[in-house]
Amino acid sequence: MKQLTYEEINSSTGRSSGTDAIEVPFENMLATLRRWRQRSAQRRRLAGLSICLLDDIGITNEERLEEIGKPFWRA
Repeated sequence: MKQLTYEEINSSTGRSSGTDAIEVPFENMLATLRRWRQRSAQRRRLAGLSICLLDDIGITNEERLEEIGKPFWRA
């Protein structure tokens, strides 16, 4: 079985080796920014829930306070 070179792999995916060095880190950065934005929005929604709704979803007020107190970059 023939082993493919790096250039052959990149040509089969439609990417050139020069753009991979830029595209992959940029895609990772965008994914991280999206994840941070989602966490921030989820924590804002969690902060606005009533005690009755918290009971319905099985979260205590202490758990809520702990979660909404986290910075957006922390899971």
